[in-house]
Amino acid sequence: MPPSCSGAPGLGNLVSYYKQKAVAPSTACAYASGATAFKTFCSMNNYTSPNGKMPDINEKLLCEFAAYCAHCLKLRFTTIKLYLSAVRNLYLCSDMSYPDCSTYFSLKLTLRGIQKCTSSEKALRLPITLPILKDIIAVLSSGFNGHYLDTMLKAVCTIAFFGFLRCGEFTTHGNTFDPSSNLTMDDLTFHSN
Repeated sequence: MPPSCSGAPGLGNLVSYYKQKAVAPSTACAYASGATAFKTFCSMNNYTSPNGKMPDINEKLLCEFAAYCAHCLKLRFTTIKLYLSAVRNLYLCSDMSYPDCSTYFSLKLTLRGIQKCTSSEKALRLPITLPILKDIIAVLSSGFNGHYLDTMLKAVCTIAFFGFLRCGEFTTHGNTFDPSSNLTMDDLTFHSN
């Protein structure tokens, strides 16, 4: 719920509220990780001022951050690009100036090199087959996590498998539950045959 509209002084709070709502919750979570990595990088390299103020953005700083993400954090190219977007979002939401990076050719070259050096293989995601599901159920039936959690996980795995559900279709983001969009008992129909 946005702050009340009690006059001009409260409008700054409204601006902050709407800036936070500009990105999806999952993107905001990823941006938070990128912002933390950037702040750590700046602190480690003494780019942060003594009063904690973030440095002005320049091409050299972004190139070094991208290299740090690739070499030290072992991040994939796509994650590094996401982290660079997180830095931009961090600065814009903090009302700090952020330059037009479209002319940063050194940054583009650095990113191209990172892309070529990092593995282009995608993580292999094999489908869960019926034999794999049976093995999962067998492990959960042996009291792996305790009766309640094992029973819940068996139900979730079985429903997801036979309902052809993706992970996001039977889980929630964070600790928020919305019965209008998350799976509930009322969404299930049992047939006698």
